Amino acid sequence: NCTLAVDRSTVSGNAGGGLSASNCTLAVDRSTVSGNAGGGISLSAGVFTLTNNLIYLNGGIASAFGGVSVLTANAASGFYFNTIMDNEVGTGVTDPAGIVCALGSCTSVTVNSCVVYGNENADLSGSVHYNFSMVGVGGIPDLNNVAGPPGVDGGYHLQTGSACIDAGDPSTTLLYDVDGDPRSLGNGPDIGADELQ
Repeated sequence: NCTLAVDRSTVSGNAGGGLSASNCTLAVDRSTVSGNAGGGISLSAGVFTLTNNLIYLNGGIASAFGGVSVLTANAASGFYFNTIMDNEVGTGVTDPAGIVCALGSCTSVTVNSCVVYGNENADLSGSVHYNFSMVGVGGIPDLNNVAGPPGVDGGYHLQTGSACIDAGDPSTTLLYDVDGDPRSLGNGPDIGADELQ
């Protein structure tokens, strides 16, 4: 067992995967995970929280997963205010390239105020519930979600007119976004890792 905190970090350009944690308590906060050929973040057995992260352009023609892979997860695990976009999977892989969960492993995992959009095949595994989020394809929508596209620039930051603006969970206690900018400048927090300034 281990405890690992990844805070305000960049994990990018690896020939293999970006991060991998097994039987750990893992917190990834205000970080960028991008361009990792073997996939972004692999999680197995343990508790994880991913908050305020940009996870994009991971995976490739030989990867088993794209953005995030969850093999088993504790019910206390969750995704909060992340932007997970444009991830890919290997040739012949049919799983979603956004967040993929082994059968039944994510039924109680929280996906709240996240953008999961534009990933290869689909964005979320079928068993994943989400709230206050923008998800392109897959998963089970619960309450207060918005339709895409997310309206981001080349750095995955929100642009004026995005449906994600002020549409995040109003009960959040987060003070800052991925860039360290203040949250909730408008009528509520913005969905995803970035708060439009």
